[in-house]
Amino acid sequence: MNIPHEQSPLLTHHLSLPPPKGVGISTNLHVTPEQLAETWEAHSLNSNVNELNNLTFDAYRNALRKEFDSTSGTGGARPRQSSSGIKVEPGTSGAVVSRAELGKRNNNNASALVTPPPSKRHNLGGGGGAADAATSAVDTVGSTTPADSPNGKKATGNAITPAPSTMVKPLRTAKYGERTNVGQTVATYNPDNLPEYSSSAADGVDDGAPRCTIDSQPRGSHNVTKPYRYMFTPLEDRAKALDDHLVGLGEEIMERFDIKAGIVKKEEQAEGAEVGAADKAAIAPLEAVGIPRQDAVCCIGRICNEVRVCMCVLGSFASLKHCHVSSQYSTDVKVSSPQYFLSFHFVLMAHEGKINRTSVLLEGSRHHSNGARVNLDLSSLTSSGTSYSLFPGQIIAVEGLNSSGRKMVAQRICEGAARPSAKTSVDSLMRYHHGATDEACQDGKPLKIMAMSGPYTTSDSLDYEPLLDALNQIREDRPDVVIMTGPFVDMRQPDIASGNIFLEFEDGGGKMNVTCEALFVNKVAAVIESLYEEDPTMRTQFILVPSLDDAVAEFVYPQPPLSDRLKKPKVMKLPGAEGIEYGTLGLQHIETAGRGDERGFKRVHCVSNPCTLQINEVIVGVTSTDAMLHISTDETNANLEPGSRLSRIAQHLLQQRSYYPLFPPPAAQTMATNVDLAHMNEWSMPCQPDLLIIPSKLTTFAKKVLDHSVVVNPGMLTRGSTGGTYAIMDVHPMKRDMLESAGADIKMENSLPDRVRVDIKRI
Repeated sequence: MNIPHEQSPLLTHHLSLPPPKGVGISTNLHVTPEQLAETWEAHSLNSNVNELNNLTFDAYRNALRKEFDSTSGTGGARPRQSSSGIKVEPGTSGAVVSRAELGKRNNNNASALVTPPPSKRHNLGGGGGAADAATSAVDTVGSTTPADSPNGKKATGNAITPAPSTMVKPLRTAKYGERTNVGQTVATYNPDNLPEYSSSAADGVDDGAPRCTIDSQPRGSHNVTKPYRYMFTPLEDRAKALDDHLVGLGEEIMERFDIKAGIVKKEEQAEGAEVGAADKAAIAPLEAVGIPRQDAVCCIGRICNEVRVCMCVLGSFASLKHCHVSSQYSTDVKVSSPQYFLSFHFVLMAHEGKINRTSVLLEGSRHHSNGARVNLDLSSLTSSGTSYSLFPGQIIAVEGLNSSGRKMVAQRICEGAARPSAKTSVDSLMRYHHGATDEACQDGKPLKIMAMSGPYTTSDSLDYEPLLDALNQIREDRPDVVIMTGPFVDMRQPDIASGNIFLEFEDGGGKMNVTCEALFVNKVAAVIESLYEEDPTMRTQFILVPSLDDAVAEFVYPQPPLSDRLKKPKVMKLPGAEGIEYGTLGLQHIETAGRGDERGFKRVHCVSNPCTLQINEVIVGVTSTDAMLHISTDETNANLEPGSRLSRIAQHLLQQRSYYPLFPPPAAQTMATNVDLAHMNEWSMPCQPDLLIIPSKLTTFAKKVLDHSVVVNPGMLTRGSTGGTYAIMDVHPMKRDMLESAGADIKMENSLPDRVRVDIKRI
C-alpha cells in the first residue's frame, strides 16, 4: 500500500489525515510533513486531544496557521515601520535598507560593512526582511445559473448545469508588525500577592554597580567550560555511562524510600521482631530484575520501550545451544565444537513507535541484574486509579509480583528521587538582601530577572525585530539579569538554512552575502553593545546559553559555551572589506562599550547548555533543549489530575536529577539531539534548583514543583512570523527582622517559591 509523503510522519505518531486534507494543508501553508507531526504533538498536549479526526481537524488547522506562514504574493505590499524602528521594504529578502535608532541613541550616517571594526561597530547595516504578503481572504464564486432559452424556458435535455465552483485562496497569520497584544500577560505565578518591582535610573540606585553576583560554576556543578571532542566515544564507554547512572540513582532511590535488599529483609524477619503498620506499608525487599519470586519484590531499573531482536549468524550451523544475552546495545556470542563453529551477533533495535502501556520494559543494571529486561504489566495501577507517568530512560523502583520471571505486575512505582535543595547561611542572606548596593547587594529591594528564548527573528525575515523590541524593554525595565537561551542564529530559519544571509550597507551601496558568524556579530552582539554605549551606567548582566539549533555553536549535548572560533580574531584585507574582523562573535566589544579603558563588572556571561548558575543565593538551572516536548512525545501515563501533565513532566527532571533524562532521544528530525553519553554527568543537577528555566514549544507556565522549586517555561520570543513571549521574575528579599532573629551561622532554605513573582508577557 502506498502511503502519501505527507501521511507517513503522522503515521509515525499514530495519526492519520485523509490524503486530500493532508496534501492541501501542506501545500497551502508550505509546511513539511515533519512540521505537521510536530505541531500536532504540541496541539494535542495543549488542547488535551488524543485523536485527529473530522471533529478536531479544524482546531488543528488553526494551530498550524498560527505557527506557520502562508506564502501569499508580495504584489502591492507597502513598506512598513515596525515597533522597533525598522523600515522593511518589499522584495528585500534577507536585507533591511535602514535601521532607526535603538531607543534614544542616534546612529551616524557613515556607511558600514558587515562585521565592522570596533571604531565603526554602531553604524550597522540592517538585516533583510521579506515584504508582507498581500492580505488575502476566502473568496467564494457563486454558482452559475443556466441561461434561459430564447422562448423563455430554461434549457433542458442534455444541457449540463455547471456545478458551483469555489476558489479558496490560502489564509495567512498576522505578521510580527501587525500584532495587537503587545505586553499582554499570559501567565502569572504570585501566590503571596507580591507587588511588581519597577526600577529605573531615576531611583538613584542605578549608578553602574550591579546588585547581584553571578557564579557560573557554583559548588558541585558540572558545567561544560570549553569545547571537547565528541563522536569518538566507544560503545563500551556509552554503555558504562548508562549503567553508572542507573546504579548511582538506584542507590539514591533505595535510600530515599528505605528499600532494603532481600537478604537484609530476611535477617530482620528472622529476628522475630513484631511487624507494625509501618512495616506493612514498607516497600518489598530489593530483587534483581527478571528473577522469578512468588512474593512481592522491588526492582530498580530503567524504563525502555519494547525492542526487536535481530540475529546475524556467521559460520557453519551445527547445533543451537542455550545462551543468555544481555546488553545495552549489542553482543557477540560464540559457540564452538570440535567440528563446527557458530557465531551469533544480536542487535537490539529500538521500537519504532511511541511507548504505550503494553510496550513498557524494565531494564536492570549489569552489575545487579546482568542487564536483564522484564515486561511491566501496568493494568493493576490503571484500574486502581494510581497515577503514573513513564518515559524511556527514566530510572524508577517498581514493587510488584514477578512469578514467571518474564512479566512483572506493578503494584507501586517510585519515580526517582530529587536532590536536596540548596541552603544558605543567615549571614550570607543578610549580605545579599540588605547589603549596600555598591557591594553588589540588593539593599532591601527585589532582584529582577528576565528570561527569553530564541529564535530572535521571525521565519520570514532576518531583521531581528523581536530582539530589538526585547532590548527596548530591557532599557525600560532595567533588569539585573537577562538570561537569553538560543538559538541566536537559527539553523531552521529558511534564509539561514538556504545560505541566503544578506546584510546591506546603510548608504544603500549594495548588500553582501555573509556567514552565520557575521550575522551574530551584527544582529546580536552589536545591539547588546549599543545598550551600554548609550548608557554606560546600565547594571544589567547578560547570560547567553547556546542551543542545538544554533549555527554558531557546537552540535552536541551537553553543549560548550559560545566562544570565538579563533583565539585572536583576524582582520580581512580584501578590497572593500578592509578592517573587518572574522573568527570572532564580537562579544568582547560589549565589555568595553562606553567604558574606554576602565574596568568594571562582567557584562556578558557565556555558559553551557545545560548549566547550573548561582545568582546571589538563588540556584538557577537553565537548558535551551526542549526536554519537556521530547518527553511528552514519548510518554505513557494514566490517572493524572486534569491540567497536571506539564507539572508532572517538569517534576521528572527534578526527580531524575537530570536536565535531559530521556534516552534514547526522539528519532524525529525536528527534535534531533546529539547526546554524548560519555559526558552524561555534565547534564546532571548538582542540587534541586530554586529556579528551573526550561523553554519549550508547549504552553507557557510558571508553577511550584516539589515544594522547593519554581519551574518556568517562558516560551519562544518568536513563533513563526509573529511574536512570542518572555518571562520577568521579581525575587523579593527576606525580611530583615527575621534574619536578625536567627543565628548568623544557621543555614536556611532559600524558600524561593514564597518570595518570587513571575509574569510571562507577550513581546
